[in-house]
Amino acid sequence: EGINATADAQIEANNLAIDGLNVQLAAAQEALRVAQEWQQAMTSAEDFVTSLLLGKGSPLLPEEQLSLMQGRYQEAAAAFWADPSAQGLADMQESAQALIALVGQQGGDLGSLIPQILMEMQAALRMAEGLAPDVDAAKSQIDALQQQIQALQDLNVAIDEQRREQVQA
Repeated sequence: EGINATADAQIEANNLAIDGLNVQLAAAQEALRVAQEWQQAMTSAEDFVTSLLLGKGSPLLPEEQLSLMQGRYQEAAAAFWADPSAQGLADMQESAQALIALVGQQGGDLGSLIPQILMEMQAALRMAEGLAPDVDAAKSQIDALQQQIQALQDLNVAIDEQRREQVQA
């Protein structure tokens, strides 16, 4: 009877640990899903507004369009340098591409703009290389969590089998 109580307690403790890990995993996955959903919707809306401001029939004068895109690029670059992130690098690239496209469309001087943006983007890329998390390490962490869950589940099975063997003996 003591063996059963000990086995039951260990199985219960393992099940609680598994439940806790599964709750954390589900919450993290849901938070990620919601964040990605919002991010995608906001990016789409921002792209639409930008296309209205820069496209045919825009209420902005060409100089205003250029000023808007220069400001967006400068803001994106400043945001990346203030708090480097993958999204910040992507925003910087996107705003640089839009600025270059607009200057080219308006017949402006790309000869001085491209080298400046190239230098800034290369510097940002070097910074990002030093900050980017290791994909293999992240995968390893996920694998380790899954192995912990599996080990606890296997332990529960082994405890239960051992208990049955002792009860039958």
